[in-house]
Amino acid sequence: MKPEAFDVAILGAGVAGCATALALHAAGIDDIALFDAGASVRSDWVGESLPPDVSGLLKALDLWDLFQADGHEPCLGSCAAWGGPDLGYNDFLSNMSGCGWHIHRPRFDRLLRRTVAARGIPLRTCHRLAGVEALALEEGFQLRFSAENGERIAIARHVVDATGPRGAFARSVGSPSVRYDLLVFLTATVALADGAWPSRLTMTETVEDGWWYAAAIPGNRLSLAFATDPKISRKRRLDRPGGWLKSLAATRHIGPRLADTPLGLGPLVVRAVPVSARERPCGAGWTAVGDAAAIFDPLGSEGLYKAIEDGIRAAEAIHASLRHHEDRSDDYARRIAANTQDHLALRQHFYALERQWPESLFWTNRLSKDWGGSRVAN
Repeated sequence: MKPEAFDVAILGAGVAGCATALALHAAGIDDIALFDAGASVRSDWVGESLPPDVSGLLKALDLWDLFQADGHEPCLGSCAAWGGPDLGYNDFLSNMSGCGWHIHRPRFDRLLRRTVAARGIPLRTCHRLAGVEALALEEGFQLRFSAENGERIAIARHVVDATGPRGAFARSVGSPSVRYDLLVFLTATVALADGAWPSRLTMTETVEDGWWYAAAIPGNRLSLAFATDPKISRKRRLDRPGGWLKSLAATRHIGPRLADTPLGLGPLVVRAVPVSARERPCGAGWTAVGDAAAIFDPLGSEGLYKAIEDGIRAAEAIHASLRHHEDRSDDYARRIAANTQDHLALRQHFYALERQWPESLFWTNRLSKDWGGSRVAN
């Protein structure tokens, strides 16, 4: 079969990949295509939050009106018991951008894909990257995919790696990650009766083995997540509903608010979170975005915002390269590095605040980490 040829091939049709595609299209680059290993959006995503400032990014992609009409819940701020037993509050009432948002993640992903399709950008599903070959200078790369109907080949002048934590393309061209920490994030969605969780605030609280997060999401549901250390998760059997619910019941604030409420517990989703950054997030003819470029601690609720912003910034650099022959890859790499260092510094600050459990494996591990990181293969 004759290879397809594009100016830009985007590997991954999640938030970062779709944001990159929409930003490129807005900049006048429309010879692009997305290739995704899955058949559809993931259905096991749980609730996530977006800060008020996301409105500026969504407006830049001409998505703001569509997003507002898509049925997500407003988030009025946050409260946290961190460094002490009592809750402290931070609201968005004085934020010029308005409220934040508790989003229904699969719905948000489908909105992005619908918009990509509406703007005439092809999306090839069930295309898993199987091989990469660098072509002559400025010709880009030949990409080989394993697809439902056999092998497919595409040629692209520029490749965007939006394949998430595995960074499939970046690995193939020899760009490893630097890992700073490894967490386990155990999340479930619970169905509640009307009014059982009236708060429009996210809630975070620390416990001896890590920290809990709760946020209301559309459909009278509550997203509950526990961040801990892999060793603790294994020892306490937190990947099983019984161990997870036992830990939830021991919280000071979240558990008591649910003590008299029947919980319709959904599947428990367990994800490793390697806090890390790509050693080099871009190179000649390629750029990594979202989690393929850097993975942040969920504590900051920055993942989705970062994915959209990465897509917009990557599109600017790619446009400069393809249309004006300007190499802005160093600018993009410096931005990713600066954002990562800012995140790590803020993360270290918050973990250092928590001294209630001086013998805790989780908290001592976070305080004793070598923040220089270690080089890993992916």
